[in-house]
Amino acid sequence: MEVTNIGPKVLGFEKMILLPNESGKLPDGFDGNHPSIKFYIGRGWLKTAGPDKTEGPVEADKPEDPVEGPEKSIKSLERMTLIQLQEKAAELGIQFAPIDTKAILAEKIAAKLHE
Repeated sequence: MEVTNIGPKVLGFEKMILLPNESGKLPDGFDGNHPSIKFYIGRGWLKTAGPDKTEGPVEADKPEDPVEGPEKSIKSLERMTLIQLQEKAAELGIQFAPIDTKAILAEKIAAKLHE
């Protein structure tokens, strides 16, 4: 299976390493059903570079981002996962600590969106 690392981190698959923006063929045993591949695709760090001849292309089920602008309430932020909130905070340039809870991150994001 051909994949491209579109994420910010170096990804490893057994002895294969993919730097950001690098493509390559995954070792045997790594396909669209492998937990690591599903995780990386779900996070938006990995995409298929071409169709897999045995299983077809793998599509990531990306959750809809409920925050589109300042008109969104804190309730929509509370429906986001911790990881989604961290990604949104980073996207908005908001400083946060790894120990910040979902509620704290939601408040910081809402404050930034309503500036």
